[in-house]
Amino acid sequence: MAESLVSGVLGQLASITTDLTMKELRLVKDVDESISSLRRKLKDIQAVLEDAERKQLDDARIRRWLDELTDISYDIDDVLDEWSSETLKSEIQKRVEAEENGHQQKAADKKKKKVCTPLTSSCFSVNQLKRVGVRRDIAHRIKRLNETLEEIAKDKQHYSLETTKVVQKQTRETISFVDESQVYGLDGPKNALIEKLLNESSEGLSGGGFRIDFDQTIIGCKMHDILNDFAQFLTRKECSSMRVEVDMEKTEPPSVEKIRHSWLALAPNFPKIPTSIFDQSNLRSLFIQCTSDTSLGGENMVLFHQNFRYLKHLRTLALISSKITKVPEQIGQLIHLRYLNLFQSRNLQELADEVCDLCNLQSLRIEGCSRLQRLPEGMGKLVNLRHLYMRGCKELVGLPKGIGGLTQLRTLDTMFIPKKNEAAYFLSLGDLKSLNHLRFQRYIFEITKCCNLINRSESELTYWECLVYLILNFGEADKKEEIRDEEDEFGILEALQPHPSLRGLLITEYKGTSLYPKWMMGLDKLTGLHITHCKQCESLPPLGSLLPSLKELRIDGLDKVKKIGDEFLGLGVEQAEAVSFPKLERLGFHNMRDWEDWEGTAHTSLQSGVMPCLQVLVIENCGNLKSLPPFLKLTPLHTLCIDACGVLLQSLQEFTKFSHIPCIIIDGQEVQFYNPLLSLSLSLYIYIYICFI
Repeated sequence: MAESLVSGVLGQLASITTDLTMKELRLVKDVDESISSLRRKLKDIQAVLEDAERKQLDDARIRRWLDELTDISYDIDDVLDEWSSETLKSEIQKRVEAEENGHQQKAADKKKKKVCTPLTSSCFSVNQLKRVGVRRDIAHRIKRLNETLEEIAKDKQHYSLETTKVVQKQTRETISFVDESQVYGLDGPKNALIEKLLNESSEGLSGGGFRIDFDQTIIGCKMHDILNDFAQFLTRKECSSMRVEVDMEKTEPPSVEKIRHSWLALAPNFPKIPTSIFDQSNLRSLFIQCTSDTSLGGENMVLFHQNFRYLKHLRTLALISSKITKVPEQIGQLIHLRYLNLFQSRNLQELADEVCDLCNLQSLRIEGCSRLQRLPEGMGKLVNLRHLYMRGCKELVGLPKGIGGLTQLRTLDTMFIPKKNEAAYFLSLGDLKSLNHLRFQRYIFEITKCCNLINRSESELTYWECLVYLILNFGEADKKEEIRDEEDEFGILEALQPHPSLRGLLITEYKGTSLYPKWMMGLDKLTGLHITHCKQCESLPPLGSLLPSLKELRIDGLDKVKKIGDEFLGLGVEQAEAVSFPKLERLGFHNMRDWEDWEGTAHTSLQSGVMPCLQVLVIENCGNLKSLPPFLKLTPLHTLCIDACGVLLQSLQEFTKFSHIPCIIIDGQEVQFYNPLLSLSLSLYIYIYICFI
């Protein structure tokens, strides 16, 4: 009985779906004609915009006409974006269902059973029906917009606007998740939109004509290219900024008509967000800047939960330094969202799974979210994601496997190596090979929790020639794990060989005893090297001869190093003409707890070949260091900074050696005596200084 009932219902659904599909195909034809009509009208209007811009300052009628044009331009962009989003979500759903069916079939093959998925088919039919309804609604809205634009286009003849020649700009290359050659049937509207509104029009907008340079990242979103020449009109009367004080809970925002972009700075003492912000239903950009004493938790988050639906046109949402613990599930309703910034939301522990419904999202910034524990498993659905910033997310144990399928990804600033028993569930270094659009040269790439690396053959960092700045972070391992083996640690370091074109390298929290991997001698272009908190290392590699291009070197927190000598310089008697650190300009030693001796080469003939370009030397918190090497007298050292080095300061003789240094800074106080009495003056200063510490 139940089986026959279900079969009957599915049959009815199939017939209804078939019928509605034919209707939708006819509707698509009407939409195609409507879009062509929109394009023609906009191009006609485009021809008079330059003259309208000049005359609108003196003619209120033209100014009102431009305002109407602005409003409908936004509306057109919204409805076209919704149409494209529906098509894209349909493609994503098909891919997800295909992957799920594939996994089920593989599992069944192992049991030698055939998989039947009637429920999946049923769900697909229901989803198809839903999409038909949504597209029909969008099609009717496009038709109404066409009628409104027709009236606006007719009105232009009343204002004696002169036509100017529109120079067509080169259309930018577009990248689509959908393979245009493989789109048929219901997905035809994608081609209509792309061909009619993108490829046959001028250069596109970003964020509705609203661009902001934020940490070298353009904030905003892609709009349809036909609207580009309206950009100069879209920012008038649309921006609002306000500092919210404690007693301003009911304060109305500035009197600005149809605000599209709003910036709120929350003052200390936990002020409430004005509820009026949610009345601005046309908002496309919302920035909320918090301070250390402000919060988006509590009542403010309740407001967000209740009112997200009123922010449905948002392209940009930034909650800076907020105290939210979870991104609201309602964020999935923001289908137009391109840019989501949760920078330094240190209480954030989880991103809602609904974030993965934001199929248009292009940039996600979660740097400094130090308590964030996981990313949604469905991250692979964010097919338009270009930029993912995660620096400082210390609690993340790994990245979802789906990120490896985001072929449009340009920016990935951090890679998390998962623990050995969880490696199969997360992204591996080897998976990054599929991300062909990554552009590492624009930022620092960090590999964190390197100590967890299992399959060393998959690291293959040599593949990334565009990798310029690299951080190898061996720290933040689970304290409950067994003590890390020194040899194993060195093996991991050897496996993480970068491309020889690397320019900057930081190695931190490394627990091996040797810092001399074979690949280090191949880094001929390296200009910056930082080695920090490598507590087990007792000596330094011969960096002076290994890195000919090195300009900056910082050694910090190597507790077991007691002596630095000729091995550090990489010189020997047989190398009389060699130069150690030929391009080094800045050298720093910090927090070297047990460091006592710094010896240079004992051979006078070699001293002139040591650090010939050195400008700045910083020695900080090296309390047991006794002396400085004699070769420093032959360097062009300009600035010497010494801080918290008690033993060194007690040796007056050491400082009389460096009368040639123009600037000497001791514990933050500059001592600058550039005259013949420098040696005597400096000695007297140090003597007085020691007497008072």
